[in-house]
This record gives sequence, structure tokens and C-alpha cells, in this order.
Amino acid sequence: MGKAERQDLEAALSARIEAIFDRCSELYGFSVDERLVSENRKEGVREWELYVSAVAAYPELGPDQAQGFIGEISEVLADLLNQRPQAADLLPGRTFARAWH
Repeated sequence: MGKAERQDLEAALSARIEAIFDRCSELYGFSVDERLVSENRKEGVREWELYVSAVAAYPELGPDQAQGFIGEISEVLADLLNQRPQAADLLPGRTFARAWH
């Protein structure tokens, strides 16, 4: 991935992340990780999936509220990945936090 393409993807990701925080005022931050879904050793193929691994909010969320936030975050990120699949390389292992101005 070239520098210009990465900057473009980062800008698209930043816009989506900002939209998530705008829609969820209690949300302080969240992390995205990847996990192995399946592995075919004969063919040397591994299938990974991205998932929201942590959510921080105030006031503290109950399990149902946390699932709601995870659903909203997942929906926004899935939309981005449907439009820009290369953005998947930018997500694993990242934590996104609300920017205070």
C-alpha cells in the first residue's frame, strides 16, 4: 500500500470513527482485534475476522448496552470495509478514543 493510498484510507477511517463517537455520546473508546476463525493446514490458508474487543463508556455500560455499542461500531466498520476492503489492514490491534476539544 502506497503512502497516498494509506493516507486516504486513514482519512476514511477517521471520518467513520468520528461518526461513531458523534452517535454514541457515552462512548469513550474501543479496540479492534482479529482472531483466527479457521485454518486449512493442507492448503496453508488461514481465515481471520475482525472484532470489537473492548468498549469503554461512562456511565459504565450494562451487558445489553455494551452489545448495542458493539453492534453500532461493527456496523459502521463493516460498511467501511464493504466500500474499502483495504482498510482492514488498518484496524487490527488499534484502540480508538474520543478526542476532547
